[in-house]
Amino acid sequence: MSWKRHLWVMVLLAVSFYSPLVAARQPVDLVWATNAHPTRSLAVQNFERQNPGVRIRILPISTPWKLQLQCHFGRCPDILTFFHPGAFQSFAQDDLLLPLPDVEYWPHWPGLKSYGYRETDKVRMAEPQVAYPYVLYYNSDLVSPETAKKIRDWDDLRTVAMSVIHQNTSARKVFGVEIHSDLIWFQTLVFANGGNLRGHPDSFSHVKAALRQMREWRSMPNLVPSPADRRNVPSSGSSQGVLGSLFLQGRAAFYWSGSWKLWSISQQDRIPWRVRTIPSGTIGPVTLLGGNSFGVYRGTKHPDDAKRFVAYLGSYEAEVAHVASGILFPSRMDVPVPSIVKSIEHTLQTGRTADYGIGLDAVKIEARLKDIFEAHRMGELNDEQAAQKIMTILRLGDRQ
Repeated sequence: MSWKRHLWVMVLLAVSFYSPLVAARQPVDLVWATNAHPTRSLAVQNFERQNPGVRIRILPISTPWKLQLQCHFGRCPDILTFFHPGAFQSFAQDDLLLPLPDVEYWPHWPGLKSYGYRETDKVRMAEPQVAYPYVLYYNSDLVSPETAKKIRDWDDLRTVAMSVIHQNTSARKVFGVEIHSDLIWFQTLVFANGGNLRGHPDSFSHVKAALRQMREWRSMPNLVPSPADRRNVPSSGSSQGVLGSLFLQGRAAFYWSGSWKLWSISQQDRIPWRVRTIPSGTIGPVTLLGGNSFGVYRGTKHPDDAKRFVAYLGSYEAEVAHVASGILFPSRMDVPVPSIVKSIEHTLQTGRTADYGIGLDAVKIEARLKDIFEAHRMGELNDEQAAQKIMTILRLGDRQ
């Protein structure tokens, strides 16, 4: 063998020996579409430390809806975050997500199954991480804890709120409850009275009753704030909406909002406050439940690594770290919660997510419902007329 041929053989042997090692050193890059919350970076750091061969790059988004079309054409992040069950169900029904290994024991709160299982065939396609039940905050200077405990239903709440307004003698104006979203208010009242949002004829009476209650609340003077009532007064633990501002200024007796506000409200020292479950309907204090979950894009080049990251995000370890970072309602039932939420932890047992019928476009439905709520608020539709229009939308969705 000539020296040149011998040299080529040695080169080929070296390449064949070292190429697997070189390839093994090349990290796997995964793109995670999610919101830019500090806990996301912490999760990435912890996972990468445990999996040195994988790198996660965060793509900040506020909603996955705008990614849906490009996901159909193969240009999609490896991991998607869903902040609404409608978004998850839409991606799952369009077969844009990979099935995840099923589990014998569902470790998360029951109401979050709509964030994890495709409704049409009950295949698990996402992993929940947090749960956000709606709760009722109150100013304990304006409403004593003893009085708050006596509030059983929505009529009791309205009575107490009006009493606080009339008894107030200071220069400030005290409000009761702001219904900061007609859709949230409507869904909660329908659920608490035994109805659903699937367009079944039996729900007509529940829909009509919810609209009647909404109208009665709006008719009470000074109870529901208007945008003009907001003041630009800086406060630590700032919150969204008119009532969030009023509550943190000590001008509102109650604040009905999501449990994610617990952390920010607990950081302020402007007002004394407490929290309790929302009032009951005919079947109890059923509350609207939000959250988030994570799914793996069907076209990812690294399905095993992406699934491992999603599993980590919903793991006991990751959720304990989440709680330590101020996310106080983990999706897992076995993760301890701080004392600040102990009194309302049981709301997760009765929390329900929006349950539109299979195949309906939640975005289009909610846009149409908004128009009906506006017409109802303005008196252009009475309770019966608005209920009939809502039932039509819930039955037909975007197939009208």
